[in-house]
Amino acid sequence: AALIARFTGSDGIHATPWPRLLFARASCSQHPVHPVYEPAFCLLAQGSKRVLLGNEVYLYDSSHYLVVAQNLPVSGQVIDATPAAPYLGLRLDFDVKDIAALALDLRLGDALRSRASQRGMFTGTLSTTLLEPVLRLVKLLATPEDVPALAPLICREILYRLLRSPEGWRLAQMAIVDTHSQRIAQAIGV
Repeated sequence: AALIARFTGSDGIHATPWPRLLFARASCSQHPVHPVYEPAFCLLAQGSKRVLLGNEVYLYDSSHYLVVAQNLPVSGQVIDATPAAPYLGLRLDFDVKDIAALALDLRLGDALRSRASQRGMFTGTLSTTLLEPVLRLVKLLATPEDVPALAPLICREILYRLLRSPEGWRLAQMAIVDTHSQRIAQAIGV
């Protein structure tokens, strides 16, 4: 939370030296907003958020993360934030080509064809092995000259940890050609 707070002096969305990484800050609970989420990994350092996709509700906080595997119209709402303890979070955007390349390197393609298609969004419990590279990525921002060389490596590690998580197959399914979910994602993107 202290690392993100350093980069977010006011409420709103804040760009970072790594264009795929954004920080968010809110000092109070908010009304629902209705964006289209793109493929991303969302993590909160402080506060909590509710995201609705159709009739499904996804809650996440500092112990849980959210992964969006395809473009999805959602309703999102910050539900736990105060001026003394603001909502502080980050979003790391994914490139579908990077997901596909790593999923193929991990040989996830064959196992995915037998899985039933699921929503392109999931939550998971934050583990130390996932938190460590996220912290390294945020700390890396203090040395902007190192960002272009090191950020892609750290992002690949984060993606690897997500693909190896219990729900990671959902993320891989969106990027592997010829899965039902991938065809749905292509149709949404048209």
